[in-house]
Amino acid sequence: MLRSCDCLTKSAIASLPLAALLLVLAPECSFAEDAEEAKKKEDTRDPDDLSLSLPFAFYNEHFGLAGGWVEGRIGFLQPQATALGSVMVGSEGSGMAFFMGRDFRLPGVDRLFIDPIFSFGYFDDAEAYIDGKPRFSNERAGTNDSNRNNFVDGSGFDNFARIRLKYLLPLGHGEDQVIPDYEVRDGALVSGATGGTSWNPLESGRSFLELRPFYRSQTIDGNDVDEDLRTNGIDFTYNWENRDFPINPSAGNALTLELSRDFDWLDSSDSWTVLQAEFDVYHDFGANDWFRNQVLAFDFWTADTLSWDEDGSGINNRAPALRGRRWAGSGACVVTLHSASTTARPYIIPPRCG
Repeated sequence: MLRSCDCLTKSAIASLPLAALLLVLAPECSFAEDAEEAKKKEDTRDPDDLSLSLPFAFYNEHFGLAGGWVEGRIGFLQPQATALGSVMVGSEGSGMAFFMGRDFRLPGVDRLFIDPIFSFGYFDDAEAYIDGKPRFSNERAGTNDSNRNNFVDGSGFDNFARIRLKYLLPLGHGEDQVIPDYEVRDGALVSGATGGTSWNPLESGRSFLELRPFYRSQTIDGNDVDEDLRTNGIDFTYNWENRDFPINPSAGNALTLELSRDFDWLDSSDSWTVLQAEFDVYHDFGANDWFRNQVLAFDFWTADTLSWDEDGSGINNRAPALRGRRWAGSGACVVTLHSASTTARPYIIPPRCG
């Protein structure tokens, strides 16, 4: 889940579409193979076959003419782990670097995994939807009813770090199988489902207890306002992953319950507490003459800021603006490294938005 302080910049989002599209398409282009050929190569496949190395370029008004590079690897340091890094820089002076790791295992603790994410960015002449523009002194920027021109111009940094520690409980499909062993063909599951067989978490799916420290710092220096906002704290999460194939599910469900707390430690701008929940369910209607499979997906998400305190001077103890899985400022949620062959190998669950 990506976090943001109130000084979210439009340029951070505007620079992403082309790069994000390339990151989505590149794994398919790199890893798609004929099923029979994949079977023949299983015993002799070079680990580099499961890697991604791709330059990309784009242009927009905030980055100008920009270019970057993305590197990804399945089996990085450990067979079940995935790593991906990307850098980009533009002619207007903006640039950012990103690194993500998935499912790194602590030595000696088979069920404990680590997912680190780090991002560092500088955005020149950005547009941030925060209070401070004189002509909108009586309006809160970035709200549903605010004016589309209620933003400030400036330059600044957007840096964040999160390290998720997740422990797989010995329940359901996670009791006997710590690492999933999916067999896929053309992106669809053939065998090895890890959920969707029951609505009982003791019998089906994979249950995780998660602890994730986070830190985010955003600054903007403009003509109308100088802002420096920081947040740090911990997410406490229970996740029941009961979908048959989390990458491309056709049956089952998933449940996430999360409590997030900024304790106002170190250089935090304010303390806050947020409770959120998400539930999704999938139903497979089978194939027909037009479609290989037909799946209906339903998703429900809700959140409440328990610490919210509103008085005559403003709102205190609220979570940073646009926090949560509905925003993907770094593009992390669109990156999926996988193999489309029929070989049975660990399949890494991709990052959510966020």
